[in-house]
Amino acid sequence: MRGGTAAILSLTAAGTAFSWLGLMEGCGSSSSAGPPDAQADVDIGDTIALCPPSTPLSCNGQCVAQDSTHCASCTDRCAANVACKFGQCLCTNGTATCHGACVDTKTDGQNCGTCSHDCGGASCSEGICAPVQLAAANAPWGIATDGQRVFFTEQGDAGAVRGVLVDGGAPVTVAAAVQPRDIALFDGGVFWTDETAAGWEVHGAREDGSAAAKLYTGNGVSEGLDVLPSGQMRWIENDADGTHTIWSGYVTGAVATLSDSMGAGTLEAIASTETTSYVSGGGGIFRCDVSFACKFLATVGNAGQMALSQGVLYVTTGGVPGIIAIVSPSTGDVFTLIGNLGDPYGVAVDLTAAYVANRASGTVTKVGLSPIVPSVVAAAQSVPTHVALDDTFVYWTTHGAPGGVMRAYK
Repeated sequence: MRGGTAAILSLTAAGTAFSWLGLMEGCGSSSSAGPPDAQADVDIGDTIALCPPSTPLSCNGQCVAQDSTHCASCTDRCAANVACKFGQCLCTNGTATCHGACVDTKTDGQNCGTCSHDCGGASCSEGICAPVQLAAANAPWGIATDGQRVFFTEQGDAGAVRGVLVDGGAPVTVAAAVQPRDIALFDGGVFWTDETAAGWEVHGAREDGSAAAKLYTGNGVSEGLDVLPSGQMRWIENDADGTHTIWSGYVTGAVATLSDSMGAGTLEAIASTETTSYVSGGGGIFRCDVSFACKFLATVGNAGQMALSQGVLYVTTGGVPGIIAIVSPSTGDVFTLIGNLGDPYGVAVDLTAAYVANRASGTVTKVGLSPIVPSVVAAAQSVPTHVALDDTFVYWTTHGAPGGVMRAYK
């Protein structure tokens, strides 16, 4: 071989005549094509390389090694700080390939924990976006959002219902209250339950605080509050004598009993469609239809808060360890979505994941639904309690001290 050059097979323009470079020495050929040096003009445009394994690529007539300047092919260049291994551009030192670059997903604010998980300007530590506090609050509890503002109940020394923009700013007081608890939104209105000296009440107001009105006063402890697309509200009342009522009313203030005297221990939460309400408590889930009939649906020990999404119930069970259970509304079959949680409480669900506030562990957990993959949205939170979602963010209240309304990217 001349000069150590590897063999290159060159096809003529007609594609019919073949000549070899570097393989003719010692072949004893009497071809009129002449010695190898006579074949100086090689048609590089149509070459098929016969290169050794150490330099397997034929680039511009030369055999070259696969490296960061030509990795899988002659024109395949790896990005800065990316190594070429086995014909692939691969990140090193614990970094990951995101959008053609190597990033540390433990600290990268635009690829935090995984590629494209943007912290929205917040810092990223150990693959978790630092949550943003939208508002400081004194023992906040319930939370709801319309995608533009976040509304929450505050149970401190001076109870109130407040709202804050999703980007933060000064909170605006919707109404003063005593011990407000659950909250829901409908058509520009805010609705909440409140424990007063006169009993448990249901109130409503416009989001700017105008047209405030008391809609209901009851004798028992009210739990949960749903507002349906029709404007109908539903909530639970646990009476002192051990009976329970699911109340149904409209934003205009009309109230009627949906179901009475369930005798199931303390009821905790309610999730509804226009025709059916599901309530948790008493060691399980009950299904109540609009004909005032309630039936036991499923056994879920220590059943707490609920969310209804895509025809499926998601139920948290308090305590350590706690779980998120999935309950079929039609059959009552129960499955564990995820276990070993630290006192899970508030839960919210979108099309792809469930989000749960874990009071004892101080975390907010995201659980992907398909596949079922858990990840931590926020840690070191002071008693995270209730959760709300919009298309971009997950929001939660921290009921401990210091209390606040928090936000993180999904």
